[in-house]
Amino acid sequence: MAWAMIELNRSSSGTSTVLSLVTMALVALGIGALRVNERVVAERLGQNYVHDIRRELVRSVLTPGDSSSLGITVARTTNDLSSVRNWISQGIAPLVVAVPLLSGVLVAFAILDWRLAAGATVPLLVLGAGVALWARDAYAKSRALRRTRGAMASRIAETALASDSVVSAGGAHRELKNIDSIATRLIDRAVSRAETLGLLRATGLVAGTLLTLIVAALGITLEMPPENVVAALAIAGIATTPIMDIGRIVEFRQSYLAACAVLIPS
Repeated sequence: MAWAMIELNRSSSGTSTVLSLVTMALVALGIGALRVNERVVAERLGQNYVHDIRRELVRSVLTPGDSSSLGITVARTTNDLSSVRNWISQGIAPLVVAVPLLSGVLVAFAILDWRLAAGATVPLLVLGAGVALWARDAYAKSRALRRTRGAMASRIAETALASDSVVSAGGAHRELKNIDSIATRLIDRAVSRAETLGLLRATGLVAGTLLTLIVAALGITLEMPPENVVAALAIAGIATTPIMDIGRIVEFRQSYLAACAVLIPS
């Protein structure tokens, strides 16, 4: 992409211009095709992995002496396993793609001008600092929210199974009040977690935007050739997506760890 941008700015003939444009179009299509393939492969991996865990959870429920409630079992095989699948398909897979891609971006910057590569490390440091600052809080809030969801699922399952006796005893209003109380706690914890996750995602967005700004500023202040500046901005554009994805990846990671704290003992 960078080569095609430079050639486009230097081109003095129609053939060279067409070649540059065709190259950029093919690169863009290639990136899109790889992104689709990444998502499909990641989803298949996540689904297969989660299915294996689901079988083990059901096997443990069918073991004599197991005391798991219906609500807890349903929560584990839905919410908790969704967190596991999200981490594999939308966490691990994008991370496996992002690390070599960002490394390649730094190399491409260095080829254009070593000062661009040095400047590009600043947003990555900002991203790392934000992740280190908010990741632990995200994990704690994910665990608290998961416990509340489990309590809600267990309560609803027990109420549904004992609905006839609850109605005959005139306890329907009491059960609804109990569920309302858990729901209020659930909402508060979900909103609190959303604030922390929003900060994580915002960190990725800020770092991605900062990369483009730094590249543009360095190109202007250091009076680099225009074609190099254009190429560097194209490279920064390619790098922006994986940088912004890091916040989401950390979010999925913390939710996964919170789910594992419940799933592993089961």
